[in-house]
Amino acid sequence: MNKFIAWIKSEYNEFKKSISESITYIKEYFVERKRKKAANKIRKQQIKLAKANGTYVKEKKHIWRKFFKLFVYVKIPWWLYILIFLGSFALIEVNQALVQFTVSFNKGDLYNSVLLKYAGWQVIYAFVLISNSLFSLFATAIVTKRFQKVVWKKTINLPISTFDKEQPSSLVSRVTNDTGQISGVPEKIPYSFASLYGILGAFVALFRINTTLATFYLISVPFSILLIFVVGKMQYSMNKRTQVTLGTMTEYFAEHLNSVKHFKTQATEEKEVETGLKAINRRYHADLFAGIMGNIQVACGSLYTKTMQIILYLFGAREINAGNLVSSGLVEFEAQASLEQKYMFELVMYWQGTKGPQGATEKLANIMEYQDEVLEREQDMPEANDLVFNNVSFGYSDNNEVLKGLTFTIPKGKKTAIIGDNGSGKSTLFKLIMRFYEPTKGTISFGNNIEVDTIHLDSWREKFGYVLQSNPLFAGTIRENITYGCKEEVSDEELINAAKIANAYDFIMELPDGFDTDIGENGSKLSGGQRQRIAIARAVITNPEYLLMDEATASLDYKADQLIREACEKLMKNRTTIMIAHDLKSVIDSDQIIVLNNGSLEACGTPEEVLEISPTYQKYYQLQKLGS
Repeated sequence: MNKFIAWIKSEYNEFKKSISESITYIKEYFVERKRKKAANKIRKQQIKLAKANGTYVKEKKHIWRKFFKLFVYVKIPWWLYILIFLGSFALIEVNQALVQFTVSFNKGDLYNSVLLKYAGWQVIYAFVLISNSLFSLFATAIVTKRFQKVVWKKTINLPISTFDKEQPSSLVSRVTNDTGQISGVPEKIPYSFASLYGILGAFVALFRINTTLATFYLISVPFSILLIFVVGKMQYSMNKRTQVTLGTMTEYFAEHLNSVKHFKTQATEEKEVETGLKAINRRYHADLFAGIMGNIQVACGSLYTKTMQIILYLFGAREINAGNLVSSGLVEFEAQASLEQKYMFELVMYWQGTKGPQGATEKLANIMEYQDEVLEREQDMPEANDLVFNNVSFGYSDNNEVLKGLTFTIPKGKKTAIIGDNGSGKSTLFKLIMRFYEPTKGTISFGNNIEVDTIHLDSWREKFGYVLQSNPLFAGTIRENITYGCKEEVSDEELINAAKIANAYDFIMELPDGFDTDIGENGSKLSGGQRQRIAIARAVITNPEYLLMDEATASLDYKADQLIREACEKLMKNRTTIMIAHDLKSVIDSDQIIVLNNGSLEACGTPEEVLEISPTYQKYYQLQKLGS
């Protein structure tokens, strides 16, 4: 009994806390609305002043344009929606027939022939309703799939610079959640037209029964339209808010679950749980707010319907007393009025079903307007040549220049090492070479006369192998990871050869399924050295002409370091190699060393020449000489 009482108290306290938090959330919502209204008022005053000064330029709002443009990206199965359209009109006609039976039954016409006809119409209604539901189901599923394909392709084809603005985990929500929100919108079009047709048909019947009552109902239409408008605006706001919180929650969980080893190493599980619960709570309150506002909408609709019904009875009684309407006529009028109300609230529902996704997919609409990365350029990749940097500068933002006026040449077929302190711009330089970004100033040329931005981007990148300090591996087998990026089928002989060059063959053969061993998400079943050797094998098998190596031997034990150094030496043979390293053992035999200092070129030349003139290289040399 004590446990039961404790449980009741616990549930009560939880409920009380939820109510309190929800009230706070709703207050914050209306405070935010008040703030926005005040900001809009100030904005209007500024516009008025600008107009008076002749400096005003009209801002175009494209909320609806962006929303409807989403449907341009997808092939809509209109044939299914035409069937839905026809079925919706058929349902309205069947409903009209059924109303006549309702009137007959109220008059006491319960003959067998009437009942049989009624049953027949009900069977037709059920058949059409089920058919329409199936058409809607298939249409929505097809549109969802097609939207997901389009959004996924768009996401993959976005330039790297977009991912500086949009978190990848947030983009996951665009593919999985937003597409589901918008896929149900096309079916609202035929249903809306059918409802309008039903409203018109109901009004024709109402005027036929009694002009006075029908006129009263016609006068109420503007109030219905106002209700539709208000409900739609509320729905837009609610769905936008719930979708934002869902996107934030998805983004947080995706990012932090990928770092599970890190927070377990730091013993911060409790902190992660607490932060995650805050994200869940934000989503919970957004859902609760949407539910409360939804119930208010339902209550308003119900109040409107009941008010109309009461007024109908009052006016109807007066018309009966005046001899303008028989009692059975009032029953028929009420049935037709109920149909009109039904179709009117269907319009409200369809409007909600359009405004809601419009709010939920606002972010998606913006992303779909981003420019794709342009792969097609003026020419194919020419024969291997020097890479020439001419006064190249670059910054991720206008006021933050990372690279400043770099001028140097990376010779073909040679080994060039890039050194510098953290933040000096070494990795950014690699991103420019891979053409993830374009220089903000200056040019990168291939040889002396071909600017690299005129070369097809995909053919350019196919000639480069990129080995990082921590290389991304995918869930799947070792074979799938090594051959990832190969355009043609890879033979077992080529696979084994690549693994041997990368010093990976021996450990692969010790695994239960050899090359077909599953390595887990991000290669979690392999050690750091094993993952690195798989990445080197992947670079080997594509046979790149140019090799970029970003501290490929960092953070490894001695044995793994030696194996990977040997693998790298084999990989670099007869290739133009550009490498980033802090360990001078890796760069001392380079043909050329480039020293960066705070984004500027400090020195460029042979190891001996750079040692003479570069303070940064001298510092590294002395520290590592002492260390050895």
